[in-house]
Parts: sequence; structure tokens; C-alpha cells
Amino acid sequence: MSDQRIKIPRASDKALISCFKDLAKITGVSQINVSALGFADIGTVDLDADLPDSLELILKKNSAIIDTISLNLAALPISFHRGGNYQPQDKSGIFDEILFRRNQQQGTVDNEIIIEAIATINKKLKAFDAKRSVAGPSEEQAQFDAIHNSNIERLESLNEELVKSTHEYRLQLDREYGERLTKLESDLNDKKESLDEEFASKESTLSDQAEELDRRRKELDDSSNTHARREIRRDILKEIKARQTKFSLTDGTNSLRKPIAIAMLGLIGIFVVLAGVSVKEFYDVLQGSDLNKIIIAGIKQAIYSAGAIGSVIFLIRWMNRWFELHSQTEFELKHFELDMERASWLVETSLEWKDAKGTAIPPELLDSLSNNLFSNEKEKIDPLHHPADQLASALMGSASSVKLKAGDSSIEIDPKKLAKAKLSNAST
Repeated sequence: MSDQRIKIPRASDKALISCFKDLAKITGVSQINVSALGFADIGTVDLDADLPDSLELILKKNSAIIDTISLNLAALPISFHRGGNYQPQDKSGIFDEILFRRNQQQGTVDNEIIIEAIATINKKLKAFDAKRSVAGPSEEQAQFDAIHNSNIERLESLNEELVKSTHEYRLQLDREYGERLTKLESDLNDKKESLDEEFASKESTLSDQAEELDRRRKELDDSSNTHARREIRRDILKEIKARQTKFSLTDGTNSLRKPIAIAMLGLIGIFVVLAGVSVKEFYDVLQGSDLNKIIIAGIKQAIYSAGAIGSVIFLIRWMNRWFELHSQTEFELKHFELDMERASWLVETSLEWKDAKGTAIPPELLDSLSNNLFSNEKEKIDPLHHPADQLASALMGSASSVKLKAGDSSIEIDPKKLAKAKLSNAST
């Protein structure tokens, strides 16, 4: 009888049971004997049936409670020992052991079963060989190094398998992609042929319909374009009515009024403030007896008041002028609508006259019917002047001459000479 030991890192209970389930499938022996730490004897367990409650409880704890597991394979029993198959004082806290005990008296075991069992243990429980480690300061260090090297080897093997499986998966994907692409191309060709046939059929039908439409169109009297002309007339009248419903200028044009309105309101405000200040000044001057100050204060009061009143009047006239322009434009739009109606009626009448008489409508009759059609005569609106401009014009008209001083030089303006120069230019 000879023994062989396989060292494994400290294994969990779940990993052990999973490994022995695989060993049971390989060896054909489904019964194992289990004992746990604390002298807990689980007894015989059938891996093909439901696990005992005590073993289920141990697995739920996800710990390292199982002490020994034995699988009684004839001629080659396999057993697991927590900390190794040694005396209690010699057990390791780092690794466990799988023990193969060969009994030649009970026969032999197929080498294939042995190889599969050892490969399963190495893969599932991460077996290692402490002798492969470089000698260190202690046996424990050597065992740690052996575990480390074993893990590296398993990772390399896992990496090779991963690369191989990835390559095979890529080949499978390429193959599936090629098959699917071929199928799609075949379906696309079939669909294209079907669409070509359908297109040819619909094109033939459409060609027949177009010929029929041309035949019917030629039967109609399209030479006068009556339908198109009436459609254009309806569109123009529709647009005119839409603008009459809501006639307004653009936001940009409306925004141009704001600076003027703000300037006029500011000017009115300045004159009102100055007039208010001059009222107090005039009141203070009246308390005294200086006639010159009273006259000057009165003149200032009159100028500020006149400026405020004139600015208000100008603002009102400016707003009224804007309203007059707006209303005049709206009336012109209504007049344009009537002219469009008249022009359309006149064109229809002329065409009907030509169809009925065979000649054009007489020019005299046409002139009388189109009298003032689209006339551009507009009501003239007087230009807008500020009261200050009117006052200056009045002063200039009554004064014989005006002399203005600008720095060291002076300018003299004679209204009469200007009027004569204007008349002479007009005559030439």
C-alpha cells in the first residue's frame, strides 16, 4: 500500500463538495464519508441524492468546517484532510491535502480515471507543489511561494484557454456573420427583383395614366390659362384679406419709433422740471422788489412752459401723423383689393368678348372700364414741424436779418435775399 499526497491551498466547503461531485461522476462512486471540525460526524453522504441538513447547514456558512472527506474507490481510495494527514500538532494552517492511497490487493484502476481525477483536483482545488519553490528562510515561506507559483501557472493556463476560446468564438462569429451576410444578400437580390417587377408594372400603369391625362388636358381649353389665372387671383386676394385682418409693421420698424418717443418724453420731462424749478424761483423773486429779476424769472418761466407745451403738442402731432400714414396705407390696401377685382373682371370680360366676337374689345370701352385702375394718386400729408421750428420761421420771416455769432466770426442771414435767390434759381 502506497500513498500520494496533493497539496492544495485552504479550500472552502463548497469547493470541496463541488470537486467531490465531479470525482463521483468520474469514478462512478457517488457515496462519500464526511466529518467536520469539533468531532461532528456527518456520516455517509450520497452525492446523487439530496444532501443531509447538517451538510447543507455547513455549506450555507461558506466556511472551512469540513475536516475530512473520503471517497472509497476500489484499489484507490481518495480522501481529503484539513491541514494535511498528520498529527494534530503537525497540521498546517496554510494548505490542505488530497490523499491517494493505492491498494494493489483490491485490483487496479483505469489510468484514464486516475488522470481525470487528478486533473479535476488540480483545476478545482488549485493544487501546488511546495518542492518547486525556491528555498526560502522557512518551510512556510516555501509553501507560500509554491502556492503563488501554482496560482500563476493556473492563471497562465486560464489565459491560454481564454485566448483560445475567444479566437474560436471570433471564428464562429465570423462564420455566422458570413452566413448571415450571404443570406441577406440573397434576400436583398430577391427583394430587388420583386421591386423591379413591381416598379415596371407601376411605371407602365403610370405611363398609361399620364397619356390619358394628356389626352384629357388637350381636350380642355387651356390656351387661355383660365384656371391658373383664377387660382393666382384667389391667392392674391387671400393674402390681401389676411393683411387687412391684421395690418401691422415689422418689429424692426416699430422699434425705430422708440428712440424718438423716448427723446420727446425726456425733453418734455426736462422742460417740466425746469418749469417747476422756475416756478419756485419766480415765487422767490416776487417776494422782493427787483423788477429786472422778476422780468427775467417771468421770461424763463414762459420759455420753459412754452417748451413743455410745444413738445407735448409735437408728440401728439407726431403720433397723429403716424396714425394717418398707417390708416392711409390700409385704405390703399383696400383700394388695391378693389382694383384686383376690377382687373380680374376686366380680363375675364376681354377674353369672353374675344371668344364671342372674334375680335379684341374696343379701346374706348377698355379705357372707360379701366379708368383710375391702380391709380397712384395719394392724399398729401403736410410735413410735420416742431413749434420751435414754426416760431423760428415766423421770427425769420418778420425779421429783416438775423446775425449769428460763432466764435470770433459772425454770420448774417437776410430772408429777403434768400427768397430772391430762390426765385432766380427757379426761373433759370
